[in-house]
Amino acid sequence: MRGHPTENTVGLLMRRPKPTTDAFQAKGGVAVSKRSEACKIDKSVKDAVFERDGGCCVWCGRSGPYVLPEAHFVSRAKGGKGIEQNILTLCRYTCHERFDHGDRNDRENMRERFREYLKSKYPDWDETKLYYKNKEVQHGKTAFDPQGGG
Repeated sequence: MRGHPTENTVGLLMRRPKPTTDAFQAKGGVAVSKRSEACKIDKSVKDAVFERDGGCCVWCGRSGPYVLPEAHFVSRAKGGKGIEQNILTLCRYTCHERFDHGDRNDRENMRERFREYLKSKYPDWDETKLYYKNKEVQHGKTAFDPQGGG
């Protein structure tokens, strides 16, 4: 039939090789970048962060089903790792949204408070260690991670 793949075509599609470059690793048959893997938050990390934060939003103190340990202090877009020292429990549709997309002054105030909070929880906390790679460009500035970050 026209528009319907033939058995031969389907066989070719199924035998398509997986990407082999170092930039990708196969996961469930889907190519996932190493950076994406490093930035995602594992369940064990979410559980530890939720416990650390007492199951409450670290900004407003609310608890409930929409308060989740999913906010990156250093954003995923900037290469922020999915590690406990970089994750915060926030209200998903209010505080988390405000931290990611709110007005600049709000974001800066929140960021400073979260920085102090994370420092109080991890005495050796170092913002430069939260990045996937050792160098990340941020608005024309470079943050350097002497540990290699990834």
